This record gives sequence, structure tokens and C-alpha cells, in this order.
Amino acid sequence: MIAKLKAEISSHIFIYLLLFLVVLGAIFVRVYRVDQILWFYFDQGRDALVIWDFWHKGDLFFVGPTTGIAGIFRGPWYYWLIAPIYLVGGGDPVWPAIFLAVTTVVAIVILYYLGKRIEGRITGLFAVILASFSFNIVLASRWLSNPTPMLLLSLLLLSSVILVIKGKKLAWLSISFLAGLSLFHFGSSGEIFYFLAIAIIVFWQRKRLPAKLVILASIGLILITVAPLVVFDLRHNGILTDNIKLFLINDNSFKLSFWQVISERFEFYYDVFSSKIFPNRGNVENAILFLIAASFMALLPKLIKKVELKVILIFLLSPIIGLVFFQGNFGNIYDYYLTGYYLIFINL
Repeated sequence: MIAKLKAEISSHIFIYLLLFLVVLGAIFVRVYRVDQILWFYFDQGRDALVIWDFWHKGDLFFVGPTTGIAGIFRGPWYYWLIAPIYLVGGGDPVWPAIFLAVTTVVAIVILYYLGKRIEGRITGLFAVILASFSFNIVLASRWLSNPTPMLLLSLLLLSSVILVIKGKKLAWLSISFLAGLSLFHFGSSGEIFYFLAIAIIVFWQRKRLPAKLVILASIGLILITVAPLVVFDLRHNGILTDNIKLFLINDNSFKLSFWQVISERFEFYYDVFSSKIFPNRGNVENAILFLIAASFMALLPKLIKKVELKVILIFLLSPIIGLVFFQGNFGNIYDYYLTGYYLIFINL
């Protein structure tokens, strides 16, 4: 593998030199002056105090940050991820902020691999340039918060699904684990639709499902990701279960009567995804985006033959359709709910 990598780089020196420079630039814009302009507000202080109590008082935790929905919490993996970094940094939040920023740079390298695999090295390089210097993706990458790792987890999940379709059945294990981590620990709502996308892919690939042992192991990995929340729920008389039931059933968070919100939702989708290319959109920017979309539709009959593109479209369309039906949380929906789709969109 190393020999192949050396041969690949040596035969395309200019492309990989540009890639190296762009990745350096991506690191720079993500860590520059973090010590002076780090966003450190209530959520960051709450998270830091939980980790402080763990290291200094031995207080164990089985839940993580709140979801923003009353009484419903994420799992603790975000805290487990940054707790060692806080310890190494002596409690300085700059350390975990830089660590999370670096994970987003790793995601950008994977983005190049996916772009190269789907369409070619130039495509991969353009994707990396967009992801590296997009103003809003840089802001998301500098956020000391649980959605930030989703930039990496989303592409690892996408890569695992593509491996499955290419015949690597053991990749179902990583799909299960990554989907569980995304939904229960790091995601911000939109990641629930990863499971819709995976269900569609399971149906699509039903003739090439893995052996029963791999299926059981995959289910076991999902259960491992949800286990801390189950333990917390059991220790607190089903408080999480009750709040989830209240949110989903009593509050009618998902409704079939969605015509009243559909135009608002699609305006929201356009704003979320287009802002990852142009932070401000006037007539010129909107015209460019229209031309890109028209070009894509013209090339779609050719591109849709690629299984990788089918996977990307399934993952992007799942939250676009699913969130139209979501009318809970008092109708509130925010850009960062779709953090786990930003780089999938850039890939597209």
C-alpha cells in the first residue's frame, strides 16, 4: 500500500504539491489565533466543568451535552473524546479546540480520496479547496462543540458504505459503529436520517448482505454506542425514555401534513448548502449556483451510473425529505443540524 501511495504521488507531483499546500492552509485558518478568538460560552463552560469534575472528583458520566430538546441528552462519547485533551492541556480549552479542528482537516484529506475515486484527482483537489477555505465550514471546524467531529464521521461513514457496495462486507461493522456514534453522541438532529439512508442501501444491496455473524456484530456495535444512555435511563427511572416519548408522540414532532412548511424548508436547505460555497449570495452568486445545478442535471444521466454518486444522493436526500416532516422543537431548525452533511454536499 505504501509503495502504491509513493507511486501515485511521484507520478502526479504537481497535484499532490498543491494538495499539501491547501491542507497546510486549511490547518492555518482553523487554528490561527484560537487562543484569542475561541468561542467559549455556556455550552463550552458546562462541558469543561463536567470533564473537570471527572478528572478531579471522579464523577462518572453516562450522558453528554443536551440536544436542545428538553430532557433529552446525547451520549458521553464527545466528553470521552476531549477529556484526555483537556487533561494534557491542563484544562486550557484551546487544546481540545485545536484537536477538533485537526479532525476536520483529516476529513478534508478523506474528501480528496472520495473525489479522486469518484471522478478524478482534479475533482478531489477542487473539493479540498472548497472545504478548506469555505468561510462557514471553517467556522464549523473551529467550534468547540459536539457537532464538529461530524465533519470527519460523516465522510468515514460515506467511505464505509462505498466499501460495502464494492464488496467489502466487513465494512458493515464500521457503518454500524459510526452511525451509532453520529446519532447518539455527536449529531445534532439531522444524523437520525443516516439510518434512513442506511435502510435504503440495505434494501438496494439486499442480495449482497454479509453473513449472519457480521449482522449480529453490527447490531452489537450499535447497542454499544447506545449502552451509556440505557444505563443512565435505567438509573434515573426511565427519564430519557419518557422525554423521548413526550417529544415524538405527545408533541407530534413528525407530521404528514407538511405543506405549510415545505417552502420554508427548501428555502432553509438552499441557505444551508449554498452558504458553504458563498457566505453571502447576491444575484451573481445565485446565478453561478444555478449554472452549477443546471450543469449537474445535464450530466446526471452519465454521473448516476457511478455507485458512489448514488450513495451521496441517498445520504443527501434523506434529511432533505425527512426534515420536511419534522415539526417538533417548536418548529425550530438550525444550520448546524446538518453538520454531518456539509462535506457530503461539497463532495457532490
